[in-house]
Amino acid sequence: MAHDDLAAGRLVRLFPEISLASPLAYYVVYRLECASLPKLAAFRAWLFNEAEQ
Repeated sequence: MAHDDLAAGRLVRLFPEISLASPLAYYVVYRLECASLPKLAAFRAWLFNEAEQ
């Protein structure tokens, strides 16, 4: 579903160095101007921490 948006540059991969093998996929999508919001940063950190475990 997101493949076309990634290919067209409408979505960008935030951490290309992180790769997880999984039958499921999770995406964190937000507006660039919201990237520094503390709640978003906390959620993103939590999500990546959960994915690593």
